[in-house]
Amino acid sequence: TTFEPEEVLTWEVGAKSSLLDNSLNLQAVFFYTDYTDMQYASVGSIGNVERLSPVEDETGAPILDEDGNPVLDYQNQPVIAYYTQNVPGSTIKGIELEFDWKPYPSGRVTGYVTWTQAEVTEDWFTKWDYDPEYLFDISYEESIDPTNTTLSTNLKGNNLAMTPEFSANISYTHSFNLGEYGYLHAWTNVSWKDESYSTIWNVDKHLDDMDFAVPDEAIKYMDDTRDAFAIFNASLKYEPQNQKWFAEVFVNNATD
Repeated sequence: TTFEPEEVLTWEVGAKSSLLDNSLNLQAVFFYTDYTDMQYASVGSIGNVERLSPVEDETGAPILDEDGNPVLDYQNQPVIAYYTQNVPGSTIKGIELEFDWKPYPSGRVTGYVTWTQAEVTEDWFTKWDYDPEYLFDISYEESIDPTNTTLSTNLKGNNLAMTPEFSANISYTHSFNLGEYGYLHAWTNVSWKDESYSTIWNVDKHLDDMDFAVPDEAIKYMDDTRDAFAIFNASLKYEPQNQKWFAEVFVNNATD
């Protein structure tokens, strides 16, 4: 249950520039992060202990005595804990391009595009605990057995979770001057993220090195991939000249 501190070393180089009479600001950054002993927390079995617990029948239901109370006995039970492991080594590198442009006094366009590569780069031998009962067709007891070698795996080469390779975002704002009636601000935004993984397990990468009981074509129904997606947001905001209050209508994720 012990774990080491994290060590992170990041190198970054970038450039900034203003163009078109300072109406357009550009920024470009390349970064490289060497991540040692990343702390990864998950729920799993860390051992077994003899403890008083209900005796169960073959179906898993507790056996009751003549008074209707569960029959108790000392049994070997797993110790389930939310514990932390160290990912020996991983790297995160990428490029970020960002712009902020005011093409005319009442309008503004901002946005960015990114490329990111984040993966486990050193051997990480651990116990598979992502959907083990279904993927390996084993019992719950087998899935939480720390000595079950079926679940041993090396996650080197896996992508880190929630890190799409490409992403982009663009926003446009236009303000209408209504004179003595105040201002009306219209804003729209579109963001897009490439496909990624929702966990660190990357199930589809282990079809050949893990003895999954389900067929490969069925993996797509239980794996941890996340499809690429786009989100559209918009708002319309009214402000009186004194700007002491405002009224706004907005929609988030308009295209669902």
